[in-house]
Amino acid sequence: MTDVTSETLDRLRDALAGDTPASDAAPSDPLELLQARARAAGIRVEVVPPGGDHDSVVGEIIAGAAVESIAVSTDPAAREACLYHGAAAVSGPASDADVAGCGAGVLCVDAAAADVGALVLEGGDDPHHRLQCLAPPLVVALLPRDRIVATLAEAATADATYVTARVGASAGADDIRVVPELHVVVHG
Repeated sequence: MTDVTSETLDRLRDALAGDTPASDAAPSDPLELLQARARAAGIRVEVVPPGGDHDSVVGEIIAGAAVESIAVSTDPAAREACLYHGAAAVSGPASDADVAGCGAGVLCVDAAAADVGALVLEGGDDPHHRLQCLAPPLVVALLPRDRIVATLAEAATADATYVTARVGASAGADDIRVVPELHVVVHG
């Protein structure tokens, strides 16, 4: 296990136990802390300036990967971001196998916890929401800037059913399918 993986898992355990150190609990800028945690875990964070066009950023990421199909969440913002990608969108009543076979997944996340670098997905009507974040080899997560909070406790609401934390490759990475590329597009 890498040092980054161990450190991130320790932060997650501490946050879940309510033992987040005060120095990590109240960062002066949660976006900066989230970016630092993401870089350490190999996650690309694209920050779109207020009023900027996040749809074009998503389009560039998808075009750069040259994927043929995209698993798109039912969220209107994710669907709109994928209008001009040139790949077939798989959404709605698709099977798990259809979603898992896509070259990319585009979804909206409900929050991000800067202290642990975790993305939080709330349960919803889309049965493939979590699969879109885990199965495709490229995942693009849309994150409103005002949804970045300092701690995991602030990010996790009563409706939060999934917490995704990318911690890097594990010691058994040869045996476990690891998502090789994750982009978080911060907008708004």
